[in-house]
Amino acid sequence: MFRFVGKFLGLLLLLIGCSDIPRDNPIDPANKNSFTQPVILVEGFINTAPENPYVNYSTWAIEGMEKITQIYKEQILIAEYHRDVNGYDDPYNSEVTSQKFTQIQDSYIAEDDPVPRGVPDVFINGSEKRISGASSSTSVLTEATPVLDKLTAQQNYYLIQPRVETTGGDLQIGCLIAALGNRTGADLKMRLLFVKDMEQPFLHHVVQDVSPLKSIGDLKKGSYKEVDFDPVANTGKFDYIIYVLYDSQGKNVLQTVKENL
Repeated sequence: MFRFVGKFLGLLLLLIGCSDIPRDNPIDPANKNSFTQPVILVEGFINTAPENPYVNYSTWAIEGMEKITQIYKEQILIAEYHRDVNGYDDPYNSEVTSQKFTQIQDSYIAEDDPVPRGVPDVFINGSEKRISGASSSTSVLTEATPVLDKLTAQQNYYLIQPRVETTGGDLQIGCLIAALGNRTGADLKMRLLFVKDMEQPFLHHVVQDVSPLKSIGDLKKGSYKEVDFDPVANTGKFDYIIYVLYDSQGKNVLQTVKENL
């Protein structure tokens, strides 16, 4: 733990380039005015089965998400959840992962939302914004732009420092989470997304698996907490991990970070 905490504090020192952390430093948790930049999560629930007569709608949704990354660059992370629907089996999932993805999608849909679960379905920072369906890639971008402009301009009050180490055939995964500013996080949750770039068109952000939603608990203002996850077999099945920090209900995304493997 101390080695990890030391690396975390070392990151703060590296970013400010001095041996002491000034109390007006914007990423110092003890500074009541500290903050960081938000990294917005855009998640698309899609079906790319070739025999699906409606596959173009999912393709347009993916194209729209790719256009989003071209505009907002490092402030955006994309996750594609390939789901089986109406007997059309998507080749980029399994029965188990398709069920997991469906549960995540259901958790984002408000109880009073008249639009049922379907594909394509795009969510921005969880339940912050839903874009159901796609008539073109431009339609997704047009609908997403106002909320993305708002979210990317905001200050963020959570700093996540990932840790991934290889031990034997397993990945030991954890992180440190710091509460910045004069904010307190209550009953926070976190999930890991294991993502693969298939190096094919429309398949650059394919979620291969997800971890269970983990309870982080409370995080007092100006403090940080170490979090450990269950080891994961290092099979080479994914290229990077997205850490997703949620509110107490696991519906709204508070901050994300990407860790390459």
